[in-house]
Amino acid sequence: RRAAGAGRFLHLPRQTLRARILERVRPGTIRWGSRLKGFVCHGEGRGVTAHLRDGTALRAALLVGADGIFSTVRRQLRLPGDRLNYLGLFVVLGMAPTADLTGGAAAVALPK
Repeated sequence: RRAAGAGRFLHLPRQTLRARILERVRPGTIRWGSRLKGFVCHGEGRGVTAHLRDGTALRAALLVGADGIFSTVRRQLRLPGDRLNYLGLFVVLGMAPTADLTGGAAAVALPK
C-alpha cells in the first residue's frame, strides 16, 4: 500500500535473505557478529577487502551489504538518490505457524 507522500518500501525478510546466502556459500565463509569498519573495491572482477572493527582484513570476491538500515556498506557506496526517507509507515513483523492464524488470515489490520 502506498501512503500519501511516501517513497518506496522494499522488504526482504531477513530469514529469507540468510537462507538464500547460506544455500550458496561454503561452510565457514560467513563471519556472524563481525562489525564492518569499511571496505576497498579492487576494480571490476578483482574483488574487495573488508576491514572489520577488530582489525581483521578479509579479501573476497563479493561483499554482501546485509547490515541493516544504518548500513556501513550503503553509506560508503554513496549511491545517488540513496537516503533514509521516513515513509510515514510503521511496520511490525512477526512469524507464526499458519495453523495458529484464525480463519487462515495472513495479515491483521490494527486500528489507529
